[in-house]
Amino acid sequence: MWAVYERGHVAHLGNHTNNRLESAWGALKDILKPEMELDECVETLYFLQTTAELEYASRFNVLGSRVYHGADEMLLRLAVLVSPHAFELIRKEYELFKSGSLSYEGRWIQDKIVHMRSHATGGEYTVNTSTFVCSCFFMRTMLLPCHHTMFVRSSMNKKKVIPINYIHARWLLQSEVNRPEEDESDDDISFAAFRVQASHMRSVEHAVLNGSSKWKTGMDIAAGVVEAMCSQGTPTFVKMAEALRGFRECARRGAVPIISVDPPCSERAVERVVEVTSEEDRPEFQNQMPDNGDTDVERDGIFRRREK
Repeated sequence: MWAVYERGHVAHLGNHTNNRLESAWGALKDILKPEMELDECVETLYFLQTTAELEYASRFNVLGSRVYHGADEMLLRLAVLVSPHAFELIRKEYELFKSGSLSYEGRWIQDKIVHMRSHATGGEYTVNTSTFVCSCFFMRTMLLPCHHTMFVRSSMNKKKVIPINYIHARWLLQSEVNRPEEDESDDDISFAAFRVQASHMRSVEHAVLNGSSKWKTGMDIAAGVVEAMCSQGTPTFVKMAEALRGFRECARRGAVPIISVDPPCSERAVERVVEVTSEEDRPEFQNQMPDNGDTDVERDGIFRRREK
């Protein structure tokens, strides 16, 4: 009862949104457990979303047939273009128009603007004949042709009383937004559900990562760095820790340090770097490659060996 209290003219698509949300959250509680980690919960939600989108897309691509009893030629043409739910909604408006139980008085108030008034209910509506958009609650909510637009098209002696060419793209089966993406990579199917952006905006440089993706990627990299550091000797580990502390300060400020990388060094050079133990021969952290030839770069342009 409280869900509809003073709702006014707020669009709700034929149902109360808060009830559907509560039902959806209740279903998730059966899958997500309190002992699950945050990353596991996020991955589960992504999987459920991807599965639901793929199931939704399969309904538009499955081969089959639908039979509509009592539908005339106009409705049969409509059934090929829109989803079954949209067809049933338009069919009710079409049958209301053909029943003859309603009558309207219309007049032109502006160029391509018709004002209609119902003799039965006294309701007033305006129809734009350039786009056949009506001000009634049904069309503003559902974005589908109403019987008011059919009355106007009939008075204008249009061959098709249903404005098929002006139906919103969200209901069209062959619309770009309802067409599944076919050429996505198989590595990540979470982005292969729908083409929601233009083709020039789907490149990697325009991809936006959420907080969970950034956290998971950063933790994976950090885990590999820690594992590599622990396999080094104590002097090397101490120097690496100091370098990482400096990198942490750069990350806090949002500054990206530039590290020059030398071609892969030989196995002998790697052994020489690991075997450095004396105070004089310990490697020093360098954020840039030396320009002169007096130094011997030992490993990835980061450590150098002091010449005695």
